[in-house]
Amino acid sequence: MKKLLEKRPNLQVYRTHGEKFQGDFMVVDPSDPKNLVAYVVDRKMGGGNAGQQLKNAMNAAGHVGITYPSQVITGAGDTAKLLDLMSRGRGEWNK
Repeated sequence: MKKLLEKRPNLQVYRTHGEKFQGDFMVVDPSDPKNLVAYVVDRKMGGGNAGQQLKNAMNAAGHVGITYPSQVITGAGDTAKLLDLMSRGRGEWNK
């Protein structure tokens, strides 16, 4: 996450409750305060998918005032993949 913040210092990073199936981290893009976007991510060494680890991602996002599922984007991968996707900006995640 440190590398991500070096590239995108405006992002806000929160540690989530992995044992509550909320992933490992939540990264909030506050660039449009009226339309916040939260990336809830599960970091996987060597890649892989998250399985059940992101099933409660919406609960994590609710803690920062995000209430619409369309504002929550989930993803899993190793540090390089997540850094690449998130450093491009909010429109690039689902490509």
